[in-house]
Amino acid sequence: MMNGKPFLGRLLYHAGATADRREQGYNLVQCSGSDPDPLPSIQQHLDACQQAGMYGTVALFNNQYLNKGPEFDLAHLETVVNAVKNHPALWGWDLIDEPEPSMTPEAVQAAADLVRKLDPSHLDWVNLCQNTRATDYLASQDLWSFDYYPFPTLPPFSYKTAWINLSDEKLLGKKPLGTVLQTFTYNRHEQQMTTPDQLRTSAWLHLIHGYKWFGYYSYYDGEPAGCLGRAPVLWSYTRALNTELVQLQAVILAPGQWQPVEMEPATDKLEAREKQVGDKWYVVVVSDSKEP
Repeated sequence: MMNGKPFLGRLLYHAGATADRREQGYNLVQCSGSDPDPLPSIQQHLDACQQAGMYGTVALFNNQYLNKGPEFDLAHLETVVNAVKNHPALWGWDLIDEPEPSMTPEAVQAAADLVRKLDPSHLDWVNLCQNTRATDYLASQDLWSFDYYPFPTLPPFSYKTAWINLSDEKLLGKKPLGTVLQTFTYNRHEQQMTTPDQLRTSAWLHLIHGYKWFGYYSYYDGEPAGCLGRAPVLWSYTRALNTELVQLQAVILAPGQWQPVEMEPATDKLEAREKQVGDKWYVVVVSDSKEP
C-alpha cells in the first residue's frame, strides 16, 4: 500500500529520477549517499523524485557513515532517518542489500527496530540473495525480496525451485513480495544479457505467484559489466513491459490470489494461473518454450 492505495513497485537501480524515467514506466529509484556525509546526496535524490513525480527508497547500507563492519552505526542511522523521514517523495528504507554474507539477522533487526521506532510510516526493505536463508531476516522485512544469480545463464523457471516454491509455502499472503529482475551481467563480453522474452517471462512468472514489486538491476555499472545503459534493445523493452504492467495493474493489485490451471501434458516450461476480478476471469499463461 502507498498512501492508502495498492502500489505496484517498478524501481530502476543506479539512475536518478527524471520525467523521462517516469514516462518509461518507473515509479521508484534508489536514493544513495556517499561518505563522509550521505545526507546531501540523499536529499538531492529525494528532491529530484518529488520534481519528477516519482518516489525514492533511501539506501542505508552502502557507506561507512552508516555501516560499521558487520553492524550499523545506530547513532548515524538515527540522524539520517530523522533528517528525511518526512520528505514527501520518500517511499521507504532500503535497509540493506544481500546481507547474508556480511551481517547477521540480529544486527539487521536492531537497525530495523530503530528505523520503525523513528518512522512508523514507511516500510523497511531487505533484499536477499541466498535462498537457503530466505526466511532468516523476516523480522526485519516489511518488504521481502530477492535477486537471483546467475540468471540469465539459468532459465526463468529455475526461479521456481529456488525461490518461488518457498515464497508460495511460507510467505504468500503474509508479506509483500518483490524480486529484482536481473538486467545485468558481470562481463558483457563473456555473458549474454537477459533477453526481452526472458525478462517478460520472469516478470509474469512472479506476478502469478503474488509478487507486486519489481526492481530492474541495473541501469548503469562500470565496464565490463552489461547493463541497461549498454543494451538499447532491452532498455527500450523495459518501457514496453512497464506499460503492460501498468495497463493490467488493476487486475494484478486486486484482492485474491492467482489459482493454478491444470494442463495436459504437464511441463516444467509452462505454467497457467487464473484470477477472478469482479465478474471477469483473467488467465495468464507463462511459457519458457520456443514451441507453441
